Amino acid sequence: MKYSRVKRTDEMLSLITGCDFLLRNNEDESFTYHHEAEGLERRAEYCRYQYKPIEEKAIYPFLLVNIGTGISVLKVDSPTSFSRVGGSTMGGGAFIGLGNLLTSARSFDELLLLAEKGDHRQVGDYSYFSDEYVDSLVSDIYGGDYDHLGLAAEVIAGSFGKCSTLNHRRAQGLCEDAKEEDIAKSLLLMISNTIGQMAFLYSNRFEMRRIYFGGFFIRKHPISMRTLSYAINYWSKVRKLEDTRDILEQSDHSSI
Repeated sequence: MKYSRVKRTDEMLSLITGCDFLLRNNEDESFTYHHEAEGLERRAEYCRYQYKPIEEKAIYPFLLVNIGTGISVLKVDSPTSFSRVGGSTMGGGAFIGLGNLLTSARSFDELLLLAEKGDHRQVGDYSYFSDEYVDSLVSDIYGGDYDHLGLAAEVIAGSFGKCSTLNHRRAQGLCEDAKEEDIAKSLLLMISNTIGQMAFLYSNRFEMRRIYFGGFFIRKHPISMRTLSYAINYWSKVRKLEDTRDILEQSDHSSI
């Protein structure tokens, strides 16, 4: 019987070495996903992908937001000079874990497909107390846009905020359980918005103008890329960032 030898290597060093190799040798390794892009129906999804070759001298520095079970934020200055500057427990593990508890989905892809069908902010006839809702929006609190703070009416004010009165409404016979699709959508947005805000804050702190997203959470699935794209766009309005939404083509293989 033949045995294979496995050589142990440092996880983070392997991750950065792999990213360096791919960015230098594959001109289509990273892309920007434009969730707002429009085009012919059959080409609309294709139009959202923008592949941009990166000049070798412009690769560094960058911020790598690696979204696996948790999240690691790495400040990368060169293939051999990098540090973990932060992270969060609110990653893919929290998404699938809460998804298993709250819905019938039993896999990551199944939960994403469920979220694709959901609507976390449907408008019902009973405003705040409608069972159509999952999230609380700015309009629920202020009756519309809050112009003084630059908050649009449809911005989420509280993830799962409408569920806080669910038991009370159930007891009065005013509602049924929220739809699984809406729960999955709210959960995905809660995780994605947190990641987007965190990525922006770290890029602001370290004055990084390029952010890469990688990890199995993305899986090149349109809805996960769309929600991350929206989140980083929203938070970067106050300071222009270039290439902030770049996603690694091999993201499935770069997770921690």
